[in-house]
Amino acid sequence: MNFVERTLYQAVGGFDVVLALCRRWHELCLANPEAAHPFERGVHPHHDVRLAAYLAEAFGGPSLYSAGYGDESSVQRLHAGNGVHIELDEACLLEFDRALADVGVTGDPAAKASAYFRRATEEQRKYSVSASQVPNALPFNLAQKSPSGSDGQGTGTQISYEQMIATAHRLKGKVLRTARGNEFTVGVFKDCPFFTPASTGHGRSDGRLAAQRFLALYNECRSKRPADYQAVTRNASYFVVLMAESELNP
Repeated sequence: MNFVERTLYQAVGGFDVVLALCRRWHELCLANPEAAHPFERGVHPHHDVRLAAYLAEAFGGPSLYSAGYGDESSVQRLHAGNGVHIELDEACLLEFDRALADVGVTGDPAAKASAYFRRATEEQRKYSVSASQVPNALPFNLAQKSPSGSDGQGTGTQISYEQMIATAHRLKGKVLRTARGNEFTVGVFKDCPFFTPASTGHGRSDGRLAAQRFLALYNECRSKRPADYQAVTRNASYFVVLMAESELNP
């Protein structure tokens, strides 16, 4: 099963487009007096990236939000206790549709994304009185099931953390190249991969937890696009190469 190519996430264009959509929606809402109120109160400084991570997961892409930010219950609690505000909702939904068109998402993918965003917005009203209404462990609010009715797992043999570390040890000192042709080397420190770009000569790592989160997402979706892991690690372009080497020499 080719999971990534058969989801709404892929149909709209992947993470770069989803992030552009969120940023454009934010701009449009701020410019519309009827939609601006939630954004004028002061939102999280990385609200656009966090929303993009959520929508990417909702659209059937990598589990970026769950891995890096929280679960569905935490999302609902963030929006709970603000009363029912239908006029505001409708203004924001209108701007979301405009944002879809502005970033080039049209036709069936736009219709499905719009329908999902409306459903998700309306469902939040059930927690309008208080965050205490939100149950624990809510299932993630997905836009669609994967076509075979599975849980969205990718195909191929799962790569273990130990296998990834073994590959990093094996490649120590070898010059590797990212998809964009940037040279780097890989090493291991305290059972965690680190990467040294040739352009700087300085090793970089986000720590073991980020490496584990990346690996979990990679095993789920098998995407070779570093942007799909942007919410998890700044070293995705290097990790993707490491995964390719792990698959070539298991």
